[in-house]
Amino acid sequence: MARAGHVPTVRRSLVRRSILRVLRWILPDAASTLIDSVAFAAYLATDPRSFCRYLSLLLEPRGPVKVSLRGLDHAILLRPSSSDALVAFGALGRRYHLPPVALEEDATILDLGANIGLTAADYASRYPKATIVAVEMDDENAAMAVRNTATYQDRVTVIHAAAWWEETRLSYTRAAGDEWAFAIAERGDQEVATVTVLSLVEQYGPVDFIKMDIEGAEREVLSKNTGWASAVRSIQVEVHDPYTVEQCERDLRELGFTPVAHPSNVASVNATRATAEAG
Repeated sequence: MARAGHVPTVRRSLVRRSILRVLRWILPDAASTLIDSVAFAAYLATDPRSFCRYLSLLLEPRGPVKVSLRGLDHAILLRPSSSDALVAFGALGRRYHLPPVALEEDATILDLGANIGLTAADYASRYPKATIVAVEMDDENAAMAVRNTATYQDRVTVIHAAAWWEETRLSYTRAAGDEWAFAIAERGDQEVATVTVLSLVEQYGPVDFIKMDIEGAEREVLSKNTGWASAVRSIQVEVHDPYTVEQCERDLRELGFTPVAHPSNVASVNATRATAEAG
């Protein structure tokens, strides 16, 4: 009885292997790899959940994945094995980047520390006639930002540079998985040109809103070469150690802004300026 039950199993196995061989022969390499991966997962996994999880490991994408997320009116690209998914949650879930005051549809917005362009894309979606300038220090992030804002390329300009108080070159260290927190470092393994906030405001201003998330460079930008401040109506600064929220609020007051409480992020400071003065 045992042997009789064994024969159909062997035959089924032979049939499956034959089918796989034929499919590998007639299909392109990518499809053949997919079939091999599915076969391995089906053979090794003991339940459907494990099958799916194991298959996801075998088929982990090597490039960006297109996803549609709530809050954006077009699909965006996220990279596997990176911080992009966390960036998407922060931008579209927590919405830390929203301005402290209502903006007009044709507002001018500077997105300093734009990462992969999700906040810039969200601004462009929310303010359908806005001009958005997205500044990103890392070249790979900046390239992603260009792709993620392509729908709005007539209104979104992506600049590959580090926002700083003077024009120079700075270094930073690139670490896989930490793409949302690249910061200027004295002995970094990457180098980038800088762009001053003053030059941006002179070119695009007056500015209705600045989002500043530049991983520690905010202390310098808010205290040196600050002639740009009088032409900015509102600002949001994410604060990074050793700079403190209290020090940031002090510096913003000295620049003529009135700090207001951020509704959800204790590490950020919102501030506004009278419209007449900024205009």
